[in-house]
Amino acid sequence: MGNTITASQVIEKYSLHNIMDKLYDKTLKYHSLQATTTDDPNSHFQIGYIYHHGLGSVDVDLQKAFYHYQIAAHFNHPTAQYVMAEFCKMRDRNNDNDDDDNDDEEQERCNIVAGDSMELIRLKASMYIKSAARGELYSNASRELWQLYNNSTVWYNMVNEIRDAYMDIICDSTYHMKSDELEQRSLSEIYNQLGYLAAHFKIDRVQEDYQHALQYYKTGARLGCSASYYNIACMYHDGHGVVANKNTALHYYKKAGKKGHALSQFIVAEMLLSNIEAGQEMISARACYYYLQSSRYSFASTLLNLGYIFLHGIAGMRQSYTVALQYFEEAAVAIDFHGRTSNYWALHEIAYMHEHGLGTEVNYTIAAAYYAQAAKYKYHESINKLAKLIEKKKLPHATIEMAIQLYLATSSEGQHAAAYAQYRLGKIYRRNLINDSAVKNRGVANDYFTAAIRYYNEAIINTPLPGHLYHLAIMYENGLGVKKDLQIAIRYYNRAVDESVKTFNVFDKHYGHKAEMKLQGLDQTTVDQRHPRLGDLNTQLPIASMSPSKNDRDRFDSTAQSTHAELASPADRYGKTKYRLLKCIV
Repeated sequence: MGNTITASQVIEKYSLHNIMDKLYDKTLKYHSLQATTTDDPNSHFQIGYIYHHGLGSVDVDLQKAFYHYQIAAHFNHPTAQYVMAEFCKMRDRNNDNDDDDNDDEEQERCNIVAGDSMELIRLKASMYIKSAARGELYSNASRELWQLYNNSTVWYNMVNEIRDAYMDIICDSTYHMKSDELEQRSLSEIYNQLGYLAAHFKIDRVQEDYQHALQYYKTGARLGCSASYYNIACMYHDGHGVVANKNTALHYYKKAGKKGHALSQFIVAEMLLSNIEAGQEMISARACYYYLQSSRYSFASTLLNLGYIFLHGIAGMRQSYTVALQYFEEAAVAIDFHGRTSNYWALHEIAYMHEHGLGTEVNYTIAAAYYAQAAKYKYHESINKLAKLIEKKKLPHATIEMAIQLYLATSSEGQHAAAYAQYRLGKIYRRNLINDSAVKNRGVANDYFTAAIRYYNEAIINTPLPGHLYHLAIMYENGLGVKKDLQIAIRYYNRAVDESVKTFNVFDKHYGHKAEMKLQGLDQTTVDQRHPRLGDLNTQLPIASMSPSKNDRDRFDSTAQSTHAELASPADRYGKTKYRLLKCIV
C-alpha cells in the first residue's frame, strides 16, 4: 500500500461544495417569509447572520445584516444583542485605523479609542451586559466583557458608569410609579442586569454581592423578566449566595421557561431527559414540550434534539423521518448555544438518513458529501462512516487505501470512534485486501482486533451501548483478536438485546435486532448456560498491549469554558448530560 493520498484529501474528494449553500438558501427563504409576515425576531436574527457572513448564494451585505440584527436586538434576542456589540467593535476599529494606524496592542485588543468613539464603547458595553444577563450560553458576551473589564481602565469605568445609571433609575420613585407595560418591562430588565453585574463584577466576590444579586433578580422576576428566573435558578444550581439545591433550580428554570426564556426551556428538557429509558413516556413528553417551546429561538442543539424525537417516534410524537430530516437540515445551518457543536452532529444524521433512505431516497453520493462536511470539523464518527462507504465500494473511484487512511485518522480518537476504526481495520487485513503476505496480514489484523476489544471493553464500563456489545460478540464468536469463545459471545449478544430494549433509539435497536438474528443462528444447546445472562464480563476480557491515546468524550459534552474561574457556566452544568434516549453512536 503506498501513502499516495491523505485522509484530508479523501474527505475533500467526496465533498460537494454547494451542498451547504442549498441548506442556507432554504433557511433564508423560510425565515424571510416569517420575518415579513410575523416580524419574528429570531427570523430577523437568522437573516442577519446569513447576510453578515455571506452564506449560501448571497454575498456579504453588512447593511442588510445590521438592519435585521437591529430588529432582533430591539426585541431582546440575546445573541443579536451580542452581535450588535460586535458591530460596534467593527466601527471602533475602523475609526481607530483612520486616526492612527500605530496604536499599541492593548488599545487594539480592548478597542479603546478617544473622543466621539466613547459613545460606541458605551453602546457596546450596554449590549454585552444585556446579552450576558439573559444567559451565558446565548453568546460569548460574558467572557469578553469580563476580559475587557479586567484589562482596561476605560472599560472598567464604563461598566461602573452603566451600573450607576441603572442605580439612579431604580432609586427614582417616579419611575416605579409608571404603570405603562413597556416601562415596567424595561425596569425588570434593569433589575436583571444589576443582578448580573452584582454577581459577576465584584472582584472580591463576597457573599453580600450574591445576596444583592439575588434581591435584584427577585425584583426583576416579580416585574416579569424571564431571565431573572433563569439567573436565580443558576444561583441555586451552583450554590452561589444560597444553599445549592437542584430541585429548587429546576423550579426556577421552569418558571423562566413559562415566561418564554428559550435557554431555560432547553435546560429543563435536558434535565428531564437525563438518563431516561423506554417506558417513561410522560417525562419524555414534557421534555418534548419544552424543546418545542425553546425552538422559537432556533438554536442548533434544540433543533437537533427535536429531530431525534421525530426520528425515534418518542415523547408522544409519531415517528416521521421526513420531519426529522427537516429538523436536522435546519440544525446543520443554525447558530448554536455558545460552546456547542450540534451543527456537526446534525450533518452526520442527515448523511445517515441519505445513506439508509430514511425520509429520502438512498443516495450514497449525498450521504458521503454530508459525512465529509462533518468530517472537516473532525467529527470522527462521520469519518468512520465515510470510510465504510468507501470500503464497501458504494462510491465512485473508491479504493481500499482511501478507507484505510480514514480509519487510521480516527484509530486513536476516543473510545467510540477508535474502537470501530480498529475493528474495521482488522477486518480489512483479515480479508487479505492488502497486497501483502497472508501471514503478515493476519498478524496485523490480530493487533487491530485486540486494540478494538480494549477500546470497547473500556467504553461499556460506563455506557454499554448495543453496538459496542454486538461488535464484542462478533469478535468472540469468530476469534478475532481473542480466543474463540461462544459462551462469552452469546452473553454479549444477549446484553446487546437487553440494552436495546431499554431505549427508543433506532440505532441501538438496529444492533439489538442484529444480535437477535445472531442468537437465532447459533446452536445454543451446545453451549454451557450456567453463566448468568447479564454477568459482568469486564474482568474476563483480554487486555491488549495498545491503550487509547485520548480520553473518550461523551457525544453531548460541551466544550464551553467557564466564563470566570469561580463560576461554572451552564454549558458545564448541562453539557455533560448523557442521553440514553437520544444518543446516536453508529
